[in-house]
Amino acid sequence: MEFAQRMIFPYFDGEKQVFGDPLEIHDRLTDLLDGDPEHALQLARPPGLKDADGKELPGNPDPRSRYEAKRRLDAAVVTAFELIPFDRTTGNGANRLQRATALSSFCSWMEANRKKNDASPTSPGPAS
Repeated sequence: MEFAQRMIFPYFDGEKQVFGDPLEIHDRLTDLLDGDPEHALQLARPPGLKDADGKELPGNPDPRSRYEAKRRLDAAVVTAFELIPFDRTTGNGANRLQRATALSSFCSWMEANRKKNDASPTSPGPAS
């Protein structure tokens, strides 16, 4: 019997390098963002941004609702990744850039693993 490769996502929690179960992180993000993390990202993103392939990403033209969406997404990231909140008095904890990096790295990591798994056959092909 073969077992699937163990998938662990490394990231910085605001204090040290840690490792997370990507399915747990994804489930927490999904739960915290009303079941649709992609929609939450769209609401927090300004219009006109492009992905790595030059394709325009959907964005939110309203600055006020975009600000609220960013705050909600940021709070979800802190909880989902179990990050150490930033402390203004000590400078310890995950600052906004580190929180955004955790989410961006996670999205890229998930996409790379999805593509890798899509390219791998799950069962042997027909016998010749």
